[in-house]
Amino acid sequence: MSDAAAELKRLRAALAASGEVAYHWDLVTDRIVFIGENADQFGRPDSAGEWTGKGFAGRINPEDLVARLDMLARHQRDGDPYDCEFRIRGVGGESRWVHDRGAIETGSGARRRMHGTM
Repeated sequence: MSDAAAELKRLRAALAASGEVAYHWDLVTDRIVFIGENADQFGRPDSAGEWTGKGFAGRINPEDLVARLDMLARHQRDGDPYDCEFRIRGVGGESRWVHDRGAIETGSGARRRMHGTM
């Protein structure tokens, strides 16, 4: 097993033990990749089999979405920490609270990716 494969295996085990999901959000393509056994708690991705920021936002309770978008905007604009709680609609339509923490990569001043955990 390569070092990268072993590291990914350890990451998946840690996420499973904590009940967390890690994510990588490509802000240019809007594609989100979730890592962890609990990613299915968010329901199913779009018809193309991929998660997008827009599709994920559509699962967030409308009462919480404005605060989340504001928190993301402040993080992007001012560098404020992104640490947000919101309700998301699960597979069966039930709502569950999610605690989302992350950071946008700002290499070369470009905001291309966001990484975090929920």
